[in-house]
Amino acid sequence: MKNICFCIFCICYVKAASAADSLSLSSPDKSIQVSVKMDNAISYMVSMDKKIIVLPSVIDLTMGDGKRMSDLLFIQSKKITTVDQVITAAVPVQRKTIPDQYNELTIQLKQPFNLIFRVYNDGVAYRIATRFKDSVIIKNETALFRFANGSTLIAPVMQQRDQEDKYHTSFEELYQIRSLDSMLENNMMFSPLLVDEGNIKIGLTESDLEDYPGMFLKGTGSFALQADFAPYPLEEKITVADYAEAIVTRRADYIAKTNGTRTLPWRVLILSRADKELPANDLVYRLAAPSRIKDVSWIHPGKCTDEWIIDVNLFNVSFKTGVNTASYKYYIDFARRFGFDRIMMDAGWSDARDLFKINPNINMDTISAYAKQQGIKI
Repeated sequence: MKNICFCIFCICYVKAASAADSLSLSSPDKSIQVSVKMDNAISYMVSMDKKIIVLPSVIDLTMGDGKRMSDLLFIQSKKITTVDQVITAAVPVQRKTIPDQYNELTIQLKQPFNLIFRVYNDGVAYRIATRFKDSVIIKNETALFRFANGSTLIAPVMQQRDQEDKYHTSFEELYQIRSLDSMLENNMMFSPLLVDEGNIKIGLTESDLEDYPGMFLKGTGSFALQADFAPYPLEEKITVADYAEAIVTRRADYIAKTNGTRTLPWRVLILSRADKELPANDLVYRLAAPSRIKDVSWIHPGKCTDEWIIDVNLFNVSFKTGVNTASYKYYIDFARRFGFDRIMMDAGWSDARDLFKINPNINMDTISAYAKQQGIKI
């Protein structure tokens, strides 16, 4: 729910304008500037504290018929909007009232595309909007991010699995610290990841993702990252392992078939001058579409333990650890002692293929009664 406190709309229309001009937009506090250039390609730069932190980076969209957003660039109109509002979080996590202040530039092309930039005091985001009447096939999206020479990358580098395509991941990779230019094309990553330029930290991720593939990133052998989107899955197989997975075995030659008039996900650059600013940044939440859940009274945020590998995380105890009643009672005691209000029983408490086949080492009635006695939820 967004309560608008103050909103100014400054509209500038440029009819029959050349696209070669550079368009610019600043953050409300003027510390961040974005410069957008449309010549033979669509590119942008980002400056912070009068220093260029994102070098000319390319944006494009290729449709199913091979036509590109960057073909015959011609600006039909542009609009700059200044917004100062407050978002009231339906389910508060970090804070209930969230200041939402930004300047927005909307560029309407003669072709059925809009390009939208937002500049906040703590980040930059852009997205593409399409204006087709009928459903469309999107063959690919180009999102190239170029950073300063010498930048360090902190990112979850994916490990290719045997007999599975390169997009398959459990999103549990270790974050590695590498020089950005050491990342090659076969080095795939998922977001969020962090680019460290010394005085400025840049978190790279996305927001408002719906009916569209998530953004992977890959190296280029330089101080740049290239977005990579998984093509649409046409066939899958189900593994017969303990925890069944759907593995894509054949993909289409396009990434999405979707509504012709829509907005694509935001490409997000979270900007900070110090590491401590990163955990508190909620730019992804601010950019997300408002919740469509009307009644949220049943949602109760809280602090929760997570015991994925419960049998290897307990030491110096008087019982045999594992997915068993004694271990979960221990976690209930832990939660009460350290201010958690619930524990999570992860995989292993039942048969992976039949939730009614309870692990014989677990007495669910005993665990539930003990948790209730201690004031802990499960």
